[in-house]
Amino acid sequence: MITLTSLHAPNARITNLEGLQYAKNLTSLDISANSITDFSPLKSLGALDTITAHP
Repeated sequence: MITLTSLHAPNARITNLEGLQYAKNLTSLDISANSITDFSPLKSLGALDTITAHP
């Protein structure tokens, strides 16, 4: 997942972000309209500067 820099997954029925902590080069994430309650896997993503997570 080291090459992943952007993830666009709105309304994708995502319930958790486990595993995403390995996407160290992720800069942009769109997870709108998903059922996510735990965002802790994103804490270690220092390159992440844009998160879109509308309910």
